[in-house]
Amino acid sequence: MEKSDLHASGSIIWHGLLFVAEIIFGLRTHSICLLVHGLHTLYKAAEEVIIIICAKIPQTGTRKNTFGWARTHVLGVTINSVFLAALCFSMFVSSLKRLVATEHLHDHLIIVIIGAVGIVSGIISLAVAQTYHLCSSDEKLKKEEPAPDVTPSERELFIKRKGQLASHSVIDKRWTLTSMGGALVILVNGLIHVFEDDPWTHYVDAVSSIIMVIIIIGGTLPQFKDACMVLMQAAPTHIEMDELAEKMKKSVPGIESIHEFHLWQLTGRHVVATVHVKLKGLGDFVRVAEDVKNFLTKEGVHSVTVQPEIDTTPPASSEELDQDFMMNGCVIDCGPACIKKKCCNNCHEGKPEQHQV
Repeated sequence: MEKSDLHASGSIIWHGLLFVAEIIFGLRTHSICLLVHGLHTLYKAAEEVIIIICAKIPQTGTRKNTFGWARTHVLGVTINSVFLAALCFSMFVSSLKRLVATEHLHDHLIIVIIGAVGIVSGIISLAVAQTYHLCSSDEKLKKEEPAPDVTPSERELFIKRKGQLASHSVIDKRWTLTSMGGALVILVNGLIHVFEDDPWTHYVDAVSSIIMVIIIIGGTLPQFKDACMVLMQAAPTHIEMDELAEKMKKSVPGIESIHEFHLWQLTGRHVVATVHVKLKGLGDFVRVAEDVKNFLTKEGVHSVTVQPEIDTTPPASSEELDQDFMMNGCVIDCGPACIKKKCCNNCHEGKPEQHQV
């Protein structure tokens, strides 16, 4: 068994046991706060299961899935986040009902113990995750260590890959900190009930549960948003499309103009690009296409498709060229039947509305 599988399996077992304990003692003590934190723990265990499943699924493409099962993890994260949000909403409604009809908690010391265990578990998880991430990152980066004579662009690409490795631990740390925040709320809730027995303490558990729901949703929302952006095929947030297109036009000789430039994420790390380039002649296309692919690869794009546009009657100046593309768009029109099926441009009077980049 590999270290990654061993780490994930241990995390699943621990969080599964913690989930069972929080649900059982939450029902026993009548603490909604414990139940909410238990659902958050279940979310983490499910996420680890998704990671293991995705690691075992073959990533090779098929006739039906040309990109393979690359988005399995993104889809799993989305479903898991929606499931957690639905359960948290249910607990939020229960907390509001508890504010109206108060209820006494039992076995206050158990609540304190569960909160303390949650905080200690979070500290250990942070230490283990940091150690595991450093070891795995060092092994991967040693294989990709750039040579001393690499170009600035290649060194920049190495830095981007290094940043991608570092980003894997961000989500894990985010969840751990969120879980520790919830455990701290449980601990405070339990201590108040241990040392105080005034009527106002009957509202503490409900208020604590509402606070915990807000903490959990706030901690889960960034990951859910990132997954949704991938499913919506949005451009990566760290890439400026206009700047990249302008830089590509200046860096690759022979390009007269660029349009239909689309950039999207297959997964959080796999970026795909398609672009139409207008050339003076077809003889330059092989070189230009190779240069465009090399340029975009150095910018962090993994898959590139380049379509040539050959202008047999080029305008006299670059300003006229830009104006020509703004008015007419692609040199090769796709035809009336194709226009109706286009998803990236609006149709106007039977002709596609093109955008100059």
